[in-house]
Amino acid sequence: STGTAGTPSGVSPNSLQSSGVAPAPELPQGQVFGESNKGVRVVLRMRDTARVLVEGPGGRVYMNRTLKAGDTYRLPNIVGLTLTTSNAGAVEIDLDGSVAGVAGHPQETTEALSLDPQSIMDRYSGNHGR
Repeated sequence: STGTAGTPSGVSPNSLQSSGVAPAPELPQGQVFGESNKGVRVVLRMRDTARVLVEGPGGRVYMNRTLKAGDTYRLPNIVGLTLTTSNAGAVEIDLDGSVAGVAGHPQETTEALSLDPQSIMDRYSGNHGR
């Protein structure tokens, strides 16, 4: 039978759908880097393990390490950051809380890819599927 009469005691019929959004089960919960950065607009989310180099103006290094699937890096909100990685398909780029796309194809090397919000919008807005 359907309805609340058939619900096991102590379980609200709505508790299973409270958020309406299921977490993405395919990625493990990884480490979060850049938690203290304020006004974050761009987040790198790892789909697979890859070396990630994020550089800023004047060659300043903000991140240079191997990140694992599920790890995220909350970039500081400054203009001029770039991404270099040997596995572009492993790096998902989120802008303002939404997935913009990935840095490139799996195992493809990306060098000095702009991480400026406007550049990300321009790159992914008209290029769905590329």
